[in-house]
Amino acid sequence: MVLGHLRTTFPDLDLSVLTAAPDVAATRARFGVPVVSVRAGAETPSRGRLASSVARVREALRITAESWRVPRRFDVVVATGGGFLEAEGSLAAGSLLAWVALVVTALAASTGGRRWVVFDVGATPQPSRLARAFSRAALRRASRRSFRDQGSRDAMVSAGGATTSDTVAADLVLSRWAASGPEPVVGRRRVGIGVMSFGWSGPAVGRALDQAGYEREIAVAVAALVAGGAEVVLFGGDRADEPVAAEVERAVAALQGGDRATGVDRVTPRTFDDLLAVVRSCDVVAGSRYHNVVGALISGLPAVAVVDRVKLRDLAWSVGLGELVHEARSLDGAALASTIELALDQRAALAARVRAAGAPLADAARNELVALDAIVRDVVAGPAISR
Repeated sequence: MVLGHLRTTFPDLDLSVLTAAPDVAATRARFGVPVVSVRAGAETPSRGRLASSVARVREALRITAESWRVPRRFDVVVATGGGFLEAEGSLAAGSLLAWVALVVTALAASTGGRRWVVFDVGATPQPSRLARAFSRAALRRASRRSFRDQGSRDAMVSAGGATTSDTVAADLVLSRWAASGPEPVVGRRRVGIGVMSFGWSGPAVGRALDQAGYEREIAVAVAALVAGGAEVVLFGGDRADEPVAAEVERAVAALQGGDRATGVDRVTPRTFDDLLAVVRSCDVVAGSRYHNVVGALISGLPAVAVVDRVKLRDLAWSVGLGELVHEARSLDGAALASTIELALDQRAALAARVRAAGAPLADAARNELVALDAIVRDVVAGPAISR
């Protein structure tokens, strides 16, 4: 979202994506801009205990050095991308080295006249004292901090990495909120079911979600909806979700007593615009991944959130759909199907509620993008920085 906005607003700006992923080809192909990785050229794992230990130490030193060197190539580094400071996020689930690299990046990007901007991020309370210390060290270096919601700022204020004067905005994708939704198709009952792979987030929240149980209950809901005459579109929001969608489809077929699921169309959106096209073909969406639900909301559609984390639960309540929320960890497929049927029956009223609630969120997100524009203009107009 940030990259697309900057490319449109500042077409001559020299933009790069900074990542910790070792393979930059897919990211470069997706965004069409230079991609720089602090882990590029990672070593092949060595055999033998001693050789492997030496290689790990050498790799850690190299990544730390790159985390300092790479950000110093830029005048401003904007840390954004949703909930990387959430306890359920990939950073919290990663190694000590990931936290060290974040702090070193913050130091490198905030010295010598450079600017380190923490922009519209999500956060939750970190259960680890070490994680709180590292997030505090990284955020305190920022020339400007803003957060996706009040809970995110509160979490970082508690950790000592933010202040109550820092901006609370809204998730930037909400800037695309539509004033009206798709025209309903008379007599159609088409439901989008967005699934999610939760396996990676277990340790960070204390216990792993029962993925097989989640898949089973989603399948129960899908089978019940189809039996009631609904069409179902099954999809994920990430490549990691595709095996989950495939497993749900197989489970639906088993429940229906056949080799293939009937009444189910499984699709694989690759981009957020692909996802929007999928959800806008539906009347109601039920989703577990944050942007599955957001995609429905900004399209003016009712969404049933199947949640395991705070950000999605809070979003549902903020737009007046809190009573439709289901907990992923204790999911009951039959109950989920009943809620979706209710949402189908009350689609018009729920959609009107969503559109009314979305206007202030969209304004907050757009205002934050304007604030980013001001930062960029100030950097562009300022003196050149010595490399």
